[in-house]
Amino acid sequence: MLNELLTEKTIQMAERTESWEEAIRLAAKPLLDQELIKEHYIDAMIDNVKTLGPYMIIGPEIAIPTRGLKWG
Repeated sequence: MLNELLTEKTIQMAERTESWEEAIRLAAKPLLDQELIKEHYIDAMIDNVKTLGPYMIIGPEIAIPTRGLKWG
């Protein structure tokens, strides 16, 4: 499933964002535009970081740590 979502149309590049929340929203925008996710999913991703810490689990034994990234 992940390989179906990570395509040239869905990968976003940005030199800077004002916050990690904005980075999540920017990264999710193509999926939202294609109606693959809904706005509440983006809010849930942001809430998960606030609740569980700065990493994303994207599959069994696969996590993306975000600690140490700089914003702004």
